[in-house]
Amino acid sequence: MVALPSPTADPPHLSRNHLVLTVTGLPEDPEAAWLVDTALGDGIYLPLPLREGSYTQGPYTYRVRSSEVAPGGWRFDHDPSGAFVGFDFAPGVAEMADFAEKYAWLSTSPESSFVRLCMLLRRDATGVDSLKALTLNCHGAKEVLESPGAWWTAVGDVFGIPRALFTAEERERLWRRVVAQHEDRADKAVINA
Repeated sequence: MVALPSPTADPPHLSRNHLVLTVTGLPEDPEAAWLVDTALGDGIYLPLPLREGSYTQGPYTYRVRSSEVAPGGWRFDHDPSGAFVGFDFAPGVAEMADFAEKYAWLSTSPESSFVRLCMLLRRDATGVDSLKALTLNCHGAKEVLESPGAWWTAVGDVFGIPRALFTAEERERLWRRVVAQHEDRADKAVINA
């Protein structure tokens, strides 16, 4: 089980908002354990050995160490330029019921970033591409997509999601939503400036 503290360095804790996948028993090294996680946004691209050390992948350097909050567990420290600080995870098998309450909150609460903001992220060996509302960031080059055509082209070309998966009505509804999210983010940036 995992904690994903906010970028503001909340104290480490197990929040049960993410399920970590570890792999053992591979034929070439049956005793080795690996951290394998494909859902961490700008997190790891390739599996990391589950042993203390620093590991560089593309522009990021990650650290794996013993957890201070999960006895027998591990701590993953993200690169300082990453989108989150890190997470701790406990050893053992997790059951989906362990995450039911947090899943409901993450997928329905107005305070959840997964509800507030349409985000697409794609990680590869060279870095991260993201689309947050209307802002496309491809390895540091930012662009605001100002038309539905440009937005859906990026969704297809960069993230591999064909617009044909959505009806015309769904595409229009999603476009209105991401425009509103973009405007809300711009308003908050002005207020916080």
